[in-house]
This record gives sequence, structure tokens and C-alpha cells, in this order.
Amino acid sequence: MMHANGDSITPTVAAQIALIHKERLELLAMSGDEALERILNARNPAALVHALPAEDFYFLINDIGIHDALPLLSLGAFPQWEYILDIELWDKERLSPYAGLYQIDALLKADPQRYLKWTLENHISLFELLLFKNIEVYLREPGFDPNDLYDNLFTVDDVFYVRFKPPQSMRRLDNDEDDEDEYSGNVESPELILRNLMEQLATYDYAQYQQVLLESASVIPAEVEEEAYRLRNVRLAEKGFLPYDEAIGVYQPLHPQEIDFSCKKYFGKNRPSEIRTSVSQSELKGPLKLIETSNLFADALLTIDAEHILNELQSEFAGLCNLIAVADQEKIKNRKLLQQIVTKTGAYLNIGLEYLSEYNQSSHQTDRLSRFRELIIKIPLSQIFRVGYGKVLELKWKAQKWQSNSWFDNAGLALTFWDEAWLGVLGGLLIHRPLFFDNYRTGRLYREFNDIDDIKATEVVLNQIMAIDALFSEMSIPLPPRTDGLLTWKNYLLTLWAQHFLGMDDHSLQPLSTAQLDRLLKAFRSDWKKSLKTDANTRRSLQNWLINKLSDEKGTFPMTDSNSIQAQLLDELLDTVKDEYSRIAAKDIDPRYVQLFVTDM
Repeated sequence: MMHANGDSITPTVAAQIALIHKERLELLAMSGDEALERILNARNPAALVHALPAEDFYFLINDIGIHDALPLLSLGAFPQWEYILDIELWDKERLSPYAGLYQIDALLKADPQRYLKWTLENHISLFELLLFKNIEVYLREPGFDPNDLYDNLFTVDDVFYVRFKPPQSMRRLDNDEDDEDEYSGNVESPELILRNLMEQLATYDYAQYQQVLLESASVIPAEVEEEAYRLRNVRLAEKGFLPYDEAIGVYQPLHPQEIDFSCKKYFGKNRPSEIRTSVSQSELKGPLKLIETSNLFADALLTIDAEHILNELQSEFAGLCNLIAVADQEKIKNRKLLQQIVTKTGAYLNIGLEYLSEYNQSSHQTDRLSRFRELIIKIPLSQIFRVGYGKVLELKWKAQKWQSNSWFDNAGLALTFWDEAWLGVLGGLLIHRPLFFDNYRTGRLYREFNDIDDIKATEVVLNQIMAIDALFSEMSIPLPPRTDGLLTWKNYLLTLWAQHFLGMDDHSLQPLSTAQLDRLLKAFRSDWKKSLKTDANTRRSLQNWLINKLSDEKGTFPMTDSNSIQAQLLDELLDTVKDEYSRIAAKDIDPRYVQLFVTDM
């Protein structure tokens, strides 16, 4: 048997590799505490820990809790330590002076000698830059009392004195509430962590301690930080995490006509599973297990029989997930966050496949999943993702284009004007990264778009909003400077009509009094008790009022077709009024809780 690099492997070694690979997969399916116990009771715990990819080691440490995982940190390999610090020490492209101190403290407690030796030999410039951002160093000279400058200076040798920079300069830069909760149980302050770090360094190598303090005081931060950031990006790129300015390209929309359907991806020969190289958890578990909802992309993968093709596709999927994590500037610290990224990626791949399947009519496959499988094998997953996300962006751009010239925006109204349901849909479209308004149907207010049905449902609501906005634009009725209650398109329109119905002036909005509201509802109730034909007359009354109102302003009426969006919405609005008030006596209605009409209460 040959290893991937060409070296021969004995059957005994191959069996041990296969056993460790099996145990590694079992660890990933366990909870943090179970995995910790399993590793510590293993025959060779260090080998098992080193077999974990750095990403999975990081997930495991966070699942357990970094200060409860000190035994695992002490067994960790240097690349695993390096990955933890590469993720934690940086806030986007800047070195955070505070965020990674708890990880450094944990590594120092796990194995101080090994950590200091590794840091001083491999990352001394970064270490000195971190000190530069957190401390000020003073050298005591004969006859000089450092306390004349500041109180509470710290020293190990009565030669070098250290002043910790004020807390406001060491604040967390990411303001992540989850991180705050994670570290709230740690009683050690950043100042105590830095004190312990310098004491340990002085004990380990006093000459090196003096050198580090002297050099940290004269660091050129921009130069050191730029080089450290470059090296960090190189290391992360090897794991599929490209720099942000490259990863953000995954959100660039792509039209199906720009894709060459005649091309085909290359898949290498299958490799024996027992000598397969280490991959991240997202590749091992893949879209088949981490995608939360039913997904046609995952179903299409299940139809692929060739193991080497499936493995390569899952590797490609893992790389795409990494790209999206970087583009979203998310720190994937645990399996829950990983699952969110995987589900999001699978959802937009699903949308992209549906659109590409409709666009590409050259496929000979009649079965839907077979067409999807063909597209997955031919087209890079990143391009399929861009097609799917591009369809959502088209909807966002449509909303933005309408808003810029809308009656609603020119009137200076808030989004609340469109009532709760439409407000949610419109608000989800107008944010930087559009989201689908789920309204807690699956336990969340907003989520990613999952399929074409989500896009179509959102577009239907957007078209309804645009239709009502066009109706108000034709009416050209001035709005009042303010109302005591919440003004929505429903109570705005119905109140204007009620003013006409009651014989009031309907050229401007006037809140209804309690007596006027009572009289209006009594008239409605009397009408509702009659035949269905009479109910149709009520609908005709509203339409006739609109015809007259629009004729006064423009001389035309755009809703003569009963199937128009406006006509259907007005019918639904009258049905809502009937459902709300047909079963309640007028005397029992409290105007304070009336939402379909503007009242003076």
C-alpha cells in the first residue's frame, strides 16, 4: 500500500490509521463532555488529538469550554494552537488587543513551557505587537521613582516597570454578546492575564523577558501587523479560508446565460479511505447531515454512487462554506454556527439548481434529481451558489428601485406604514444581505431563502406593496403631520373612505371620534346582516369612492379589472373589517384597540 506522498505503509500502520480515522469520526458525533472523556481514556490520546483537523479541534475546545479543555490543549499540536489564535486574535484585518487573551491564558495554563518556547521561536513579533497594544514599559534609572508617574505599576525585577493601558483601549472590538457570555465566568481580568504571562516569561527565560519588553516598546505596529496578517491569511488559505476581499466575490450575482453548460469538472481517482488526508468537519459530515431543512441539493448528492465523486463534491462544498464564512465575517466557533453556514450554502445551491434546471433545456434527464445531479457534476458549486443568491439580489434591487421613486418614501413615512406582515417582508429585502421574513413559522423571525417558493412568495408581497403605493400616488391626498396612533396603509385608506361614508370632508385624514366610529360600525353591521348581494354593494361603495377620488385627481381609474392586485387587496381588506367587527357589538368596542381605523383616542 502506498501513502498519498508515495511512501509505503505497512499493514500494521494502515490498520492503526484506519482505527484512528474511525475514532475521529465517532468523536465528532459526540457531545463535548463525552468527547473529552473518550480522548482522555484512549490508549494513545495524543495521537487521537493530533488526528483531528485544526477546525474540528477548535470546535471541540469551544464545545467543552476552553478552560475546561486544558487537558486537550496540552495535547494539541502546534498547528492546532496556531489555528485557534489565527481565529481569535484578529478582528477582521486588525489585531484585537483583547479578544484572544483568554485563549492565550488557556494555552499558558495548559503547558506554559511548551507554549512560551513555541511563541518565542515562531511568533515573537506578533507577541511583541500584542504587548505593545496592551502595556506601556518604563525602565527604572538611578534616582528615579516610577510611582512619580503612575500608581499601581507592575514589575518583576524592579528594573522594568509595566503600566497596563486603560480598559477603554482594551475593549472588545467585536461586541459579540455570545463571547461576553462565554467569558463572563472567567474571574481573571485582562490585566491579571497579562501579569501572569509576563511572570511566566520571566521565569522561563529572564534575558528573553527583558528583550521582549524592550522590543515591544519600539514596535512599528503597522509594519508588524501587516506582515502578521499576511502570514495568517496564508495559513488560513491553506484550509480554504481566503482573505475577505477575495471571498466576498462569492456573493457576486451570476446569470445562467454566463455559464458554460458544456464543461465538466475533473474528478481524480478514488483514494483508499484509510489513507485519506485530513479534512474539516464540514467535509466529513457534509451537506447530507448538517443541512437543517429538506433540500434538493442534498437529495441529488444521495443519487451519486461513485464514492470518489461524492468525496470531491463534499470537499468542494466544504470550501464553499469556508468562503461564505469569511465573506460573512463569521467566526465559526461551534457546530451550531457551522450548521447555519452549511444550511445557508445548501439553500442557495438549491435555488441556483432550480433556476439552472429551468434555464438549461439541453439536458436529456427527465427526472428532476437526475438533472440536478448532472448540474452538480458539471458546474462549480460556487457558480451555482451565485446564481441562486443572484435571484434574491434581483428582488432586493427591485425593492430598492421602487422605494427610491415611491409615494411612500416621498411622503417621509416609516416602514411601519405597511403594517406588520408587509413591514417584515420589505424590511428583510432592504437590509444589506436580504433575508426571508419567516414570522416565526419555523421559530425564527428572519431566515435565509430556502427555495424558489420563498422568492415567489416574497415577490408577491412586494408587488402588492407597489400596487397600493401606486394607488396612493394616484390619489394624491396630503398626509397629516402626525397621528396619535400607528398609521398604516389599511387604516389610512379605510379612514378616508369612512369620512366619505359618514358625509365628512375626505380631502385630508381626520381621526374618527368615538361617536363617529360607533355610527360607522352600526351601519356596516346592518349591511352585513343582509344578503350577500348587499355585501357586494359595500365593496362597490368603496370602489366607487376610489373611482371618484381618482377621477378628481387624474381622470382615470387603474382598477377596472376585478382581477387586478389592487381590487383583490381591497376585497381582502373589507373581509378583514367584517371578520374583526361583525361579531362584536358597537358599544363593546374600545377605540384604543381599533387598528383598522384612525381614531382620536
